Amino acid sequence: MIDRTADFLSALKDVKKRDGIPGSLLLATRSKKPKTSFGVKCKDLVESITQLRDFLLKNRKAYIGGVGQHNELTDLERDKVDVDSQAIIKSCSNALLDLRTSEVKDPGSPNQLDIHKKYTIDLIQKYLRSVCRIYTEQKAIRVKQVVDKRLMSRLQSNGTRKTTPVEQEEQTKFTPKAPVHLYNPDDELSSDEEAIYEQENVQLLSDMNSMMDEVNAIENQVVEIVKLQEMFTEQVLQQSEQIDVISETVVESSENVKDGNEELREAIKNNAGFRVWILFFLVMCSFSLLFLEWYS
Repeated sequence: MIDRTADFLSALKDVKKRDGIPGSLLLATRSKKPKTSFGVKCKDLVESITQLRDFLLKNRKAYIGGVGQHNELTDLERDKVDVDSQAIIKSCSNALLDLRTSEVKDPGSPNQLDIHKKYTIDLIQKYLRSVCRIYTEQKAIRVKQVVDKRLMSRLQSNGTRKTTPVEQEEQTKFTPKAPVHLYNPDDELSSDEEAIYEQENVQLLSDMNSMMDEVNAIENQVVEIVKLQEMFTEQVLQQSEQIDVISETVVESSENVKDGNEELREAIKNNAGFRVWILFFLVMCSFSLLFLEWYS
């Protein structure tokens, strides 16, 4: 689509010059529309979500950490970031729920204003979900790093073992005090020493295998935690929609009960009037029979 704003402005100037309309008159007739409470609340929500997104992206490297990262956050600072982020997400979710309950009375209404409010709240909700996804990804990376550090510390503690007397003897043999020969029959390992080394190798191999199994299991758990956090966020946001549907159903049920009571009251009135007419008819018939009998 071609932008012809400049042509429109030039044509407007020509019309003003031709008809002698002052430009201040046209500007004075233009008035800004008053801001509604719905618009102000939506704007505040979007600003809060945007501030959270900018904060997470700005401190992403410091929060995650890495090689050569000098301004890395401490664990206390990371915990504070988690608490603040969760509080903002919760407050925004509650504000969206209150806004949907108070502003959108009937989601199925053909009114354009209600449709506009519903779609606006849906867009803000989608924006909040994207920011929640950014936070959950950073949280999952942090959890994985903590798990990796613990595994490395355990691996180092298992890898450091005490020096046996046989190893001390071998170290003293190979000290650079005097030149040694490349081969010496006395330096060969005995069967007991070979058995000890073989047992140590088997133990180290089993420890490494168990460590790898634990690493794989923890990685799978981290992935599951991320999925559960995303599902939890989606479920929390979907509960607002379900609460709206329940509130609408309650309102419709109360209106139906009220209509039913009015119809029942009207039916009772009609039934009472019908009984009065029947009683009047019977009385008139009785008087007619008495009159005929008297007349005869």
